[in-house]
Amino acid sequence: MSNIGKKPLYLSKKIQLSHYKNFLIIKGGFRVLKVKINLLLNLMYEKDSISLKPLNLKLANTNKFKALWGSLRILLENSIYGVYKLHFSKVKFVGVGYKALLKKNLLIFRLGYSHKLFQTLPKELTIKKIKKRPPTFFFKSFDLDILQKSVFLMRSFKKPEPYKGKGIVLLNEYIKLKEGKKSRK
Repeated sequence: MSNIGKKPLYLSKKIQLSHYKNFLIIKGGFRVLKVKINLLLNLMYEKDSISLKPLNLKLANTNKFKALWGSLRILLENSIYGVYKLHFSKVKFVGVGYKALLKKNLLIFRLGYSHKLFQTLPKELTIKKIKKRPPTFFFKSFDLDILQKSVFLMRSFKKPEPYKGKGIVLLNEYIKLKEGKKSRK
């Protein structure tokens, strides 16, 4: 049995759940999310929690099913958290001349290349500039998947380099810097 999949998900009173075919519809303070549920799992509703139980106990002991079960539980947990409270991420631009400009749902980057880079942001993502120097942005979204895809796409434009740490850095990220060349005496 899956250790993660067995744990129940505790719900706030502000969250409403409904089940339609193989979708779980989560309604909360901010948004409505639809999460696809595998047909091999059964949702068990209790007073203030839900849990996922396998329909076939013989299949439940396979490694593939355990991974699927645990992944679906984590996906549900992230969706419930995002509807109740928002997911967020902070991004900082470290380096001389690294800039980002926000125009409606378009981010324009100047990252030391000979050209500008552009990224359109999805509607579900809200962005706010916190600091001017170094440019720091605060991203919020109710959907963790959309937030992570957008932030990591932005980070792929200029990953932090290992010698000076320049690039697009997540604020809670630790970059282990390498030692540079040593001079002979």
